[in-house]
Amino acid sequence: MDGVILAAGPGTRLKPLTNSIPKALIAVGAYPLAEHVLRGYASVGVDNIAFVTGYMAKKVESYFGDGSRWELSTHFLRQGETPGTAAALLEAAQVVNTNPFFVSYGDVYLHDPANYRRLLEFHLDGGYDFSLLVNEVDDPHEGSAVTVEDGRVTHIVEKPPKGTSATKWNKRGVLLFDHRIFDLIDEIAPSPSGELYLTDAIQLAVERGLSVGALPVEGFSSDVGTPERLAEARKVAETKAD
Repeated sequence: MDGVILAAGPGTRLKPLTNSIPKALIAVGAYPLAEHVLRGYASVGVDNIAFVTGYMAKKVESYFGDGSRWELSTHFLRQGETPGTAAALLEAAQVVNTNPFFVSYGDVYLHDPANYRRLLEFHLDGGYDFSLLVNEVDDPHEGSAVTVEDGRVTHIVEKPPKGTSATKWNKRGVLLFDHRIFDLIDEIAPSPSGELYLTDAIQLAVERGLSVGALPVEGFSSDVGTPERLAEARKVAETKAD
């Protein structure tokens, strides 16, 4: 089974830490963030992983190498000039062969890696076209607001203005797609900031009648996007090690 790890971002909000290390290689507990994702993938049979890199790409490539340490294979692709998660995923179209395949952001930390298996089983048992993990937050204005009815996504929007979202569900950055996602990405328009968002491709899938499952994550999870969230994730990881 194939998996994609999106690891191109510069981690601007984590500076000065990310002046010398890419966000995907920041340690949380025993492993860097992207290795937590890789190990979660491996636990459900993913044996071919494509990394989409950008900022300090050579450090990511050097750390993961050919993947043999984890008994899997790796590919490395560089994100082009177009920013955004959808643009990053599009780079992997040439090396992804399985349906479904995993996609995860390289900065996601799941305290319980069993969530990868939970999502795969949920996806297959429910017969969904696409599936994603969601987590509950006070206000999803920093991420993707996901409206869910009976386990299915009925609407998803990227970074709604603060205080305007009618849902508290947020896309938690671990997803299952099939190859139709690449055609959908080709159809979406850039955001006002020029980014291509996966959120917009998922919303287009919903509008086209594809079934998109939403599974609440179990246990602690974080996108580790700020120094405060990094400290929190590290504290949780320490308790796991004890």
